[in-house]
Amino acid sequence: MKYANIFRIAGGALIVLIGLLQGAGGLQLLKGGPAAWPDIRADEIVVRRSAYALIIFAVLSLITGGAVMNGVPWSDLGAAITLIIFVALSFWGNYLLFGDIRLLHTGTNIIVASIILTLLWLGSPR
Repeated sequence: MKYANIFRIAGGALIVLIGLLQGAGGLQLLKGGPAAWPDIRADEIVVRRSAYALIIFAVLSLITGGAVMNGVPWSDLGAAITLIIFVALSFWGNYLLFGDIRLLHTGTNIIVASIILTLLWLGSPR
C-alpha cells in the first residue's frame, strides 16, 4: 500500500470518527435538552436546533469520510468543505449554547481539521 493511500484512509477514518462523535453529541443534546451539559445557557429551542445541526453534519461527515476512504473523485473537496463549514459553525454554536466561543473546543476543532486536511492533501492523487 502506498503512503498516499494510507494518508487518505487515515484522513477518511478521522472524518468518520468525527461524524460518529457529532452524531452522539447531537443525540445527547436532543434527548437531554439544556440539561445535557451543566454549562449550557441556551433555551430548549436553540439546543434542539443545535442538535439537529450536529446530526446533519454527522451524516455529512460519515458520507464524506466513507467516500474519502473509498477514493471517490469528489470526496477530497466534499470533505474539505464539510470540515471548514463545521469548524466555522463551531464558533457560532459554542457561543449560542454556552455563551462563549470556548477556545479550547474550537481550537481543538481547528487543529484536528488541519491535520485531516493535511492527510487529505498528502493522500490525494497527483
